[in-house]
Amino acid sequence: MRVWVGIAAMLGVSLAACGGGSGSGSNPFGSFGSLGSGSGSLGSGGSGDGAETSEGDDRRIEVVQDDSIVLATIDSAVMEPARFGSILRVTTTTPTQGYHGARLAPIGRVEPDENGMIQFELRGQQPDSVQPTGPARTRQIVVATFIPQAVRDQTRVIRVISRLRVVDLSP
Repeated sequence: MRVWVGIAAMLGVSLAACGGGSGSGSNPFGSFGSLGSGSGSLGSGGSGDGAETSEGDDRRIEVVQDDSIVLATIDSAVMEPARFGSILRVTTTTPTQGYHGARLAPIGRVEPDENGMIQFELRGQQPDSVQPTGPARTRQIVVATFIPQAVRDQTRVIRVISRLRVVDLSP
């Protein structure tokens, strides 16, 4: 009987943490401030932190001015099915350990151009100090981005650009 009461108590606490309340369900205790609102949210306008927002009719992207660089290589790039779209997943191996903040940065808008192409740059930030090389598995970074089905259906080619390699995928 005690076991069932303990399980029920733990279940109740864990479900209460996921239960909406104020803010996002992924931030149940508000430990990250107000995610998704205010100056840091996507498409919220001028945030005063070096970010510019490009607004469109129904798609907004945030252009961030930072010290990231275009990473050198692309080990693999694949499109994976997802609910209401696809996930573009790219794997790279950096020259040393310590690279961080990797992302697929859209070039222009996240919608096909006149040739039906969407382009992304594989970007990341270098380590602040000299880091060891280490084995390849310690230098591998996986980055992904979601592409909505409405955009994917209008797209002929998705291009991922690194410094030394360009990969074209068909959605």
